[in-house]
Amino acid sequence: MRACAGVLFALIWLAGCNVQVSRGPSEALLPSQPGTQAQRDEVVGVALPILATMDRGEFGQAWDASSQAMKDATNRFVFVKAMEISRKRLGQARPRDRGRVAFADQVDVGGPKGAYSIVEVDSEFGEAKVTEKVILVRESSVWKLAGYHMQSKVEFGADESAEPEGAP
Repeated sequence: MRACAGVLFALIWLAGCNVQVSRGPSEALLPSQPGTQAQRDEVVGVALPILATMDRGEFGQAWDASSQAMKDATNRFVFVKAMEISRKRLGQARPRDRGRVAFADQVDVGGPKGAYSIVEVDSEFGEAKVTEKVILVRESSVWKLAGYHMQSKVEFGADESAEPEGAP
């Protein structure tokens, strides 16, 4: 029974690792446009409440309100479990800034064309620093969640107390 539960956990985790519209790596992102201030305000006004919904652990609600592309890419159960697993270890989110916004007609090479916006926010959870990318797609004149990615941020700094190798 324990082995079966472990296999189920691994399958859920692996299936949920790629919660996005496209299957390509983030390096495949196509050139984007900055949009107008009003357009940037509009998508930030959609993305930040989505992040707040996920901060409250309401992953099912986030999936329910997501785009058809997101629903086609992953089912609700997998999305909820992947978010529970990945975000639980981070702790409580601190308040976020507005982030960076870009617009494109395609998220990656070979992906479906449409009206997309990528909102990238540097976030802090307890001791962890991550970059969250909220990918939105316009469906029936409404911006909806099409993908969500988190990437750990690693900050390198010089340790001033350390002597360089070969120092006298």
